[in-house]
Amino acid sequence: MILVLTNADTELLALRTVLEGLPEGFPAVRAANPAALAEPPALDGVSVVLVRLLGGRRAWEGPFDGLREACLRLGVPLLAFGGEAAPDAELAALSTAPTAQAFAYWRAGGLHNIEHLLRFVADTLLLGGFGFDPPVEVPAFGVLGHRPHDSKRPTVGVVFYRAHVLSGNTQFVDDLCDAIEAKGANAVAVYCYSLREDGPLGLLERLRLDCLVTTVLAMGSADGDQWDASGLAALDVPVVQAVAATQPAEAWRASANGLAPIDVAMAVAIPEFDGRIVTVPFSFKEVVDDGDALGTPVTAYRTVPDRVARVAGVAVSLARLRHVEPADKRVAVVLSAYPTKQSRLGNAVALDTPASTIDLLHALADHGYKVERIPADGDALMHELADHLDPSRPTVVDLGHVLVAIQPPRGFGDNPIAVYHSPDLPPVEQYVGFYRWLEEEWGAHAVVHAGKHGTLEWLPGKGVGLSGECWPDVVLGDLPLVYPFVVNDPGEGTQAKRRAHAVIVDHLLPPMTRADSYDDVAKLEGLLDEHAQVASLDPAKLPAIRAQVWDLLVQADLHRDLGLSDMPGADEFDDLILHVDGYLCELKDAQIRGGLHTLGRPPEGEALVDLVLAMTRLPLGDVPPLRRETDGSLHDTDEAEAEAR
Repeated sequence: MILVLTNADTELLALRTVLEGLPEGFPAVRAANPAALAEPPALDGVSVVLVRLLGGRRAWEGPFDGLREACLRLGVPLLAFGGEAAPDAELAALSTAPTAQAFAYWRAGGLHNIEHLLRFVADTLLLGGFGFDPPVEVPAFGVLGHRPHDSKRPTVGVVFYRAHVLSGNTQFVDDLCDAIEAKGANAVAVYCYSLREDGPLGLLERLRLDCLVTTVLAMGSADGDQWDASGLAALDVPVVQAVAATQPAEAWRASANGLAPIDVAMAVAIPEFDGRIVTVPFSFKEVVDDGDALGTPVTAYRTVPDRVARVAGVAVSLARLRHVEPADKRVAVVLSAYPTKQSRLGNAVALDTPASTIDLLHALADHGYKVERIPADGDALMHELADHLDPSRPTVVDLGHVLVAIQPPRGFGDNPIAVYHSPDLPPVEQYVGFYRWLEEEWGAHAVVHAGKHGTLEWLPGKGVGLSGECWPDVVLGDLPLVYPFVVNDPGEGTQAKRRAHAVIVDHLLPPMTRADSYDDVAKLEGLLDEHAQVASLDPAKLPAIRAQVWDLLVQADLHRDLGLSDMPGADEFDDLILHVDGYLCELKDAQIRGGLHTLGRPPEGEALVDLVLAMTRLPLGDVPPLRRETDGSLHDTDEAEAEAR
């Protein structure tokens, strides 16, 4: 028997695939993933052992040493390999038989090379005489198959790992490409070892794509000092992140959080640094063989049809934008209303939405969009919107191929603030109907949400990795969403990116003078952001974060404002977080009444000085705060800032 141990599930799948092609009388082949083995396996009936460890000996150090000792004792040849393209010197030295030629098969990869690796081992170590071919190199990157191409249709590229080609695990790519073509675009599937190399990026550039869907990791690393996504930026197309989850679909369906922490980190959070547009999980790691053939269960990626359709729909909608002339594009500008009363129409944190919308309308007209008329100013626009308020139909000012609308209330009740932030309350029919009307009847090519924050990204559903039953997905559908968002709130902006495939366009804060009385509030906002991240990535740390939140509430005396005397238990703490979030929204709203930012207009004069002083009050990386640099003896902020002026 040949025993193969590899912690790459793709290689287990490849082994399972090639077994049927082995000649009659070939030695039995058994396999396992060492990650699932706390102890080395028994060697009864085993004639040779192959070990392939992604991460080297440290990935399975203790059991590996025990396995090697057993092989030496029983006289069983052991060939050990690392997971990189270069040989692992440590594992080669610990092998009990030559590894160089066998490693050439592993390095080249692919079904043909896996089969002939087994043949090579059987012939050279077991004297089987079955015959074997030398290793055949598989290109480091290339196009998978050849699909029909129509020059009149947009083209969407799909990038995935070369390892899936080598293992025959490409059904999930074929499914996605089929869905893209069904949505009306050309699909081109490109495999590569990494997007950090010039070769695959050059190939993608030559393909003249209109959108790129990627399932591979980010351009940088989580612990790197530099982050360079310029290769993706040079493609000059939207880059959509589609999640190939490492968990089964059933576990994802049953989870209120959605994706597992490892998938949130590797397939969502880190790729966000590239500026990718986050969509949904469309494929999942499923058991496709119960282990009868290899002696171990074999997994492969399998897709969920409606999630494949969502990824394809978003990508094709983005790709189609390049093929529609500006004069033919239809854009909906949606303003929020919090709470839902006329005096707060168009309200957004830190942004003068009426003035920003008027400037946006002028910019659209200047770039060739069909804007038949533009209200005289922001006040005129808001009066016109107020005159059109009618709960029975979309609340809309149609300006040709551009319309301005107020986002409908997501629900009704005595406490509109509670309704606004409720994690369980589904939206009313008018809300869902408004967004469906925008896409299906009015024919919107894209939606702009003018400022933080509306209610769409807070509708009930999974935290990240939405299903077809999650309300943000139901409401928005495939519509591209552009979302101007205040730059100092990445936590809530992240919600919009992950739960509504939003393209965030950061805008400046309003010019602000010193606000020391709100320092604790700023710290509390940071803790709430940290709480959201920990809940997704490392739930075991939640008790410590909750204690910090409570301590800061008490320190700032905010617990009294919230009507609390004792720290809630763990079950009630999430409700407290929502309550605090709503309360802080009100506080922040009150802070900005003295001035608002207008999208696209940089501050000037005294306002610019105030903004620079506000931005430099705290250290920026290695750069110390301005007040310390001005004069180390100045401790009073007013004096320091006066000196800076």
